[in-house]
Amino acid sequence: MKTLKKILVSALMLLAIAIPGQAVSAKEIDIPAAEYGYGKYLVTAKGVGYDGVYDEDSVLFYYLPVYATASIDDVTGKHYVDLEYVADDGETEAGEELTGEVAKMIINVYDKDGKLVEALSNVTVLPPTTRIEIPFAAKELPSGTYTISISAYNTDGEELYKPFLLTVEYKAAEVPDAGAPDTGGLFQNLNISKEDYLVSGLIVFFVLGIVAFGIVARNKKTDSRKRRR
Repeated sequence: MKTLKKILVSALMLLAIAIPGQAVSAKEIDIPAAEYGYGKYLVTAKGVGYDGVYDEDSVLFYYLPVYATASIDDVTGKHYVDLEYVADDGETEAGEELTGEVAKMIINVYDKDGKLVEALSNVTVLPPTTRIEIPFAAKELPSGTYTISISAYNTDGEELYKPFLLTVEYKAAEVPDAGAPDTGGLFQNLNISKEDYLVSGLIVFFVLGIVAFGIVARNKKTDSRKRRR
């Protein structure tokens, strides 16, 4: 594989030169990164005028063995990852074995603190798969920010450069209070917790106690009047 220095020289040779006085439009330049292999590329462009003054700008990018995008199903709310890669078909047209193309992918998911989510770790994906589900809900994961790491490997089991990282936001479905007893009937859909029932019961007990005390006191007073007669 060529060195990064040679890659930069080759990329700079592809830059277009704008001549003052002529109409200039934006140009797209194809960088043949596939010819040099996976890695980090830096492309620098300079605009030089007749007076020798020039502006310079640079673009840094990675050429990776696999790319991915995240999506959410509008109906089911399930999270998916769409994969883009060049699969290893075993050999080239000339019969040569391929060692630099993707034979399998390993997916790991990390939480916002960088901790590996064990329920979604070491998931193997084989070509020609291009879409997979990330079962956040099925694994009962909490809401939060997650990073999906996708590493590609060749037929020799060697990792092809660095993994592709994808950040997604997951919001778990709201679950009703599990502490609410099923009373049925009128109170079935009120979602009243056990604590609410306890407090309400104490209040009712207190009120009934006062009423009962008043009735007993009244009865005693009535009996006392009858005896005097």
